[in-house]
Amino acid sequence: MVLGIASALAGGSVFVARPPIIAALDQRTIDFVTRTVPPGAPDGSVVIVDINEASLVRRGHWPWPRPLMGQLVKSLTDEGAAAVVLDMMYPASAADPLRAAAEDEKLAEALAGRPTVVGYFLQFRRVDGSAQACPLPSFPLVVTSARDGQSQLFPKASGGLCNAPAISMAAAGAGFLNAAPDRDANFRLAPLLMEFNGRYQPSLGLAAVSVYRGGRAVELRQSSGGDLSLRLADRVIPLEGEGYLRLRFRGKRGTFPYVGAAEFLEGRAPAGRLRGAIAIVGSSAPGLEVTVSTPVDPLLPGVELQATVIDNLLRAEALSRPADAAGWELLSAIGIGVGAAFLSAVTGPIWAVAGAVVLIGCAWAGSVLLASVSGLVLSPLPVTATVFCNYSVFAATYYLRQKGRADQTV
Repeated sequence: MVLGIASALAGGSVFVARPPIIAALDQRTIDFVTRTVPPGAPDGSVVIVDINEASLVRRGHWPWPRPLMGQLVKSLTDEGAAAVVLDMMYPASAADPLRAAAEDEKLAEALAGRPTVVGYFLQFRRVDGSAQACPLPSFPLVVTSARDGQSQLFPKASGGLCNAPAISMAAAGAGFLNAAPDRDANFRLAPLLMEFNGRYQPSLGLAAVSVYRGGRAVELRQSSGGDLSLRLADRVIPLEGEGYLRLRFRGKRGTFPYVGAAEFLEGRAPAGRLRGAIAIVGSSAPGLEVTVSTPVDPLLPGVELQATVIDNLLRAEALSRPADAAGWELLSAIGIGVGAAFLSAVTGPIWAVAGAVVLIGCAWAGSVLLASVSGLVLSPLPVTATVFCNYSVFAATYYLRQKGRADQTV
């Protein structure tokens, strides 16, 4: 039994050190758990307006003139969209400034007075002087903290790649398009807030939800332990690290509904398709579509990543891995490992194998159930590894004992 307890502690210590191979294997385990959780279907509150190949054939090659984009925005709000989100940028043009300014005004006129959101990029290093101080609409954020003193909560940008000022200030909201994958190039988390222009600025998805809610204030809470969460109406959404949202993906490409942009421009879209919904304007056309790798789809369209962020925020159904998750996993692994050592000591090999299988199965099923019910993500790998190490030690010692007895008999 002493050897079993020692093996449990040794197995747990591996997850304290977390060498790269263990960290990668643990991430794959968490991916399995999150993929096994019932994803739930989109509820129709987010619709993708697709500048697809058919739309380009009917309305001309990309980029479309800004007055045409203004016409599209008007069409979408006329169809009842509660918010129109442009998953793209419209920077000022250096060529033919007078004509460009006139086109900017046409798009700005369409954005003004409507529930619209535009995207832009934040920069964190000035390389060629392109970073600039973007004029941005105000974001209604209220920060409450249980901690004493001020600290930097989010990454701080040095500048931005911005829309033309007339376009940026005409929209009801603006959000950054920045996102960063994990070390294995998969997107699992989405940043919601960053510091820029001396204020906390929202991501495109968070800005869209704010505009959709009529500009009501979003509350950011920081606990005494430093954990962050967002409060939207009566729903609290836990964040990770520096304000990241762990995404609950609804499925592979095509999970969210798509409607061609040309259908709205030409009045052929299904009646009522956008009523009360958030319309995200993006593109699936070859050469324009941006794809990202995720645990559920290695080629998920970037516009569906934005749709997932908005969906998770609206329904408060994002996943969450607490900051102390590794500690709870380690305590569970050591506790169950000690229990497995006791079970091996008082039973025979058959019951020891059965007990190990049951404990490992319960760990995996429990992780999936916990994520399904509460959204909390814990990895069953530490328990699995600890029980496996424990049983390996038991099997080795049992074999040596039996061999010793056989040798004595001979």
